[in-house]
Amino acid sequence: MSQHEKFVCRRCETSSALRGLRSRGAHRSFLIPGSSPHYAPDRPLRLEHILLDVNVDPRAKIISGTVTQKVRVIGPGQTSIRLDQIGLTIEGVTVGGKKSSL
Repeated sequence: MSQHEKFVCRRCETSSALRGLRSRGAHRSFLIPGSSPHYAPDRPLRLEHILLDVNVDPRAKIISGTVTQKVRVIGPGQTSIRLDQIGLTIEGVTVGGKKSSL
């Protein structure tokens, strides 16, 4: 007697379960009555590569390091970038290998 195991990825399993609900008429809209559609703004930049070089000192409870991001401008007229650094200190910025102001 052989034992057969069925392996299904969670994504496929979820989507097939949702298809079953839709076929039984259980599909409902996520719209709130009276709301109007709104869309995310166009992306002005595309992140092409990110490099994290991190140093951890658990005794001193310090994490330090360098982040290098390669971005490509895809929005017309884009002249600046805003980086969210909540709880971090940025000590310097370079653009194309040259120092830039924060």
